[in-house]
Amino acid sequence: MKKLDVVITTLLAIVFVALVIIHVDINVNHYLAQMDADIASDTILTQVLYDNGFVTPDTWVGSTEVCVISAPNLAAFIYPLVGQNMNLSMGIACSIMMLLLVAIMMAYFKQIGFKLREVLAALIVVFSLSDYRTENQSMLFLWAAYYASHFITLFIVLIFYDKSLKRNKVSIPIILITCVLAILNGMQGLHACLYCYFPVLGIEILRRIYLFVKKDKSSNWMISIWLFAITAISYITTEVSSSFGMGASRNIRHAGEKFITRVLPDMLGVIYLGDIKALGALVCIIALVGYVLLVARMKEKDLGLWAPVVSFGICMLALTFTTVDSTPRYFITELFIAGFGVALFMRRFREKLMIVAAALVLFLGIFASKYYYDSLIIGDRSAESSEYLVGAWMQENGYEYGYSTFDFANFITVDSNNKVKVRAVNSMEELKGCKWLTDTTWYPPVKSAEGETVYIASESKEADLKKFIEENNVNVIRREDVGSFRVYVFDRDYTVWE
Repeated sequence: MKKLDVVITTLLAIVFVALVIIHVDINVNHYLAQMDADIASDTILTQVLYDNGFVTPDTWVGSTEVCVISAPNLAAFIYPLVGQNMNLSMGIACSIMMLLLVAIMMAYFKQIGFKLREVLAALIVVFSLSDYRTENQSMLFLWAAYYASHFITLFIVLIFYDKSLKRNKVSIPIILITCVLAILNGMQGLHACLYCYFPVLGIEILRRIYLFVKKDKSSNWMISIWLFAITAISYITTEVSSSFGMGASRNIRHAGEKFITRVLPDMLGVIYLGDIKALGALVCIIALVGYVLLVARMKEKDLGLWAPVVSFGICMLALTFTTVDSTPRYFITELFIAGFGVALFMRRFREKLMIVAAALVLFLGIFASKYYYDSLIIGDRSAESSEYLVGAWMQENGYEYGYSTFDFANFITVDSNNKVKVRAVNSMEELKGCKWLTDTTWYPPVKSAEGETVYIASESKEADLKKFIEENNVNVIRREDVGSFRVYVFDRDYTVWE
């Protein structure tokens, strides 16, 4: 059996390393392969942070959170080391965040007694059950790694939680470290509370209820106080710093309707079963069985494995019974639930069923590796995209600044690696300036409104731009078709500012 264990572990390690290498390659060498406006915004922030001494300036118009411990912050330090190439610096930063998350997950699993093969299987599942065409991969491993820091924090807290339970006390260094992390995460918004602090505190509350029922008074209350304190610190920091919260009204009357029409589809939209759906479905079934087995043989050291499940439940209830907009990214913990469940299944069954589970995970990882490699490395056509071509056209014709709608503005800017700066307008019909996820120093009056100005419209929006031209007697210097875009050069900046 030892030889079989070695073989299984080796095969799982090969597939896991292949997935990691492919993701690093995509981040570093194919950063533009699946660009969108939001990813582009985080990329632009890299240079803004570097130019402002690694601190977000007041001129940056953010959205839902402030970046404090995230890929853009790390990329800002890498930026000068790679020839001030913001795309490369972000690709490297996202890869580092991915590797940190993987390393801290492996440390946690090892601490609570999982074998290497089970850890590798869990990680392969987390990598494999996600579709790059959705936002899920950019939440963790690719291009922007939005939530990587939150889940790194989760596993750090779980490691400290497990140590504290074993020792029946929480040390001063652990309290200090986690309090600092709570403040930093709180400054970034409510997401860390949803994915980390609320779930772990919830687990501890359930543990306390169990101990109360059993009349067990041996457990140190300081552990509960510590978890409550860091949760409160993170939440209060979010409120005080005016970071994004889930401010919304109750939705009791229409909760059922919202759950069926919005929340449930978003929940089902996270897990990507792959081209061979039966394979992905079998892995998910194994994961569910793993959690059933965890209930049957619950141990204190396994408490942390419920964190993604509790997070999932909190998000489901919050999105159903409030008016907060539902989106699949709130259920990103499904990937961790699937990975943890498979590891639990393999830990429980040591012989034939373990081999079956390992074989399914191996095939899932192999197909996922091929999927990512074919689609984002071999299939990278970013140099042929209209966004790249229009940026190149602006450079060739000496235009550094231009305007487009938000969907394309930052996208084109990043595709040019910041060689041109395309700013946003709300629509081509009104041309009202839209300072959103960008630096206000790019806009008038900081930048002069005089001189030739480029306006870039998609084919479907060209009629709107023509309407603006007619109604405002615009002097059009030049018009070009570049890729799928219609590029107009006006004699000056006609953007409307209110």
